[in-house]
Amino acid sequence: MAFRISSLTFAHPDISSGDRARLALTDDVLTAAYRRVSEAGIDAFVLSTCLRVEIVSVGCDAALDRVMEILYPDGALLASGVRRRDSDVLLHLYRVAAGLDSPVVGEPEVLAQFRHAID
Repeated sequence: MAFRISSLTFAHPDISSGDRARLALTDDVLTAAYRRVSEAGIDAFVLSTCLRVEIVSVGCDAALDRVMEILYPDGALLASGVRRRDSDVLLHLYRVAAGLDSPVVGEPEVLAQFRHAID
């Protein structure tokens, strides 16, 4: 069986700062959502910075869709994200963690935010 991973990205410049703000989750909401995601048997994390929101789940698209339903029950803006699968997710996350997709290439702040997201 092949390893599967899926992601949905909402990032500058593809989505406005106002729309990214609508997708931002407080720590309390995120903690409760992680609990529900875990109860559903799905491994996932959310990376939220001032310029991006990345939702990543282990499993097929259906697992990611379930995570999105838990995080955003109203379905806000979900069609505007960029969906990636498998090796494309990993390559994208490497670029994000390395700061290669930041306005200031190599910015170290995003790596700290990435580490926090996967803890």
